[in-house]
Amino acid sequence: MGRKLFNEHLIDKKGEDFEFILNPLFDLRLGQDNQRDQSLWVNTRGVQAIAKLGEKFIFYSDLYENQAQFPFYINQEITRTKVVPGQGLARRFGDKGARDYSPVSGYFTFQPNRFINLQFGTGKHFLGDGYRSLLLSDNAFNYPYLRMMTEFWKVKYVNLFTQMQDINSTTVNQIFRS
Repeated sequence: MGRKLFNEHLIDKKGEDFEFILNPLFDLRLGQDNQRDQSLWVNTRGVQAIAKLGEKFIFYSDLYENQAQFPFYINQEITRTKVVPGQGLARRFGDKGARDYSPVSGYFTFQPNRFINLQFGTGKHFLGDGYRSLLLSDNAFNYPYLRMMTEFWKVKYVNLFTQMQDINSTTVNQIFRS
């Protein structure tokens, strides 16, 4: 049971020209805010799906359902913006200020040859070294994109077309502004 849970995919079906992988995603974190005498926690459940068709097509998706009790300073920001930083829209959960949020990401990849990779999806990107980037950070909410990556010799060239969204929109029905 431990080997299957920690070292293998839950479902891994392979055929002559395809592979399908399905994994559960879990995260449970507990903590304590000593200044406010409050317990902090994050409860995440989700699923990851990967499908490969031949050598040229890949599909990937992950879906998460989260409930969390954040520290006071983060909760203040969430109350003000109604957004969990980097995760998306937040809803109230329970009566003690906990939040519920559900980020989803996924993409389709097509690699016609060893030099070109095309990817279309919704997610985040990061350009740079380290954990911060002045060019493009992965701290934003997931956004739709089309990426074309070309690699040859020691050169890697990336074209990234995105549609950033204002998640704090005040328009009718909370439709995102572009």
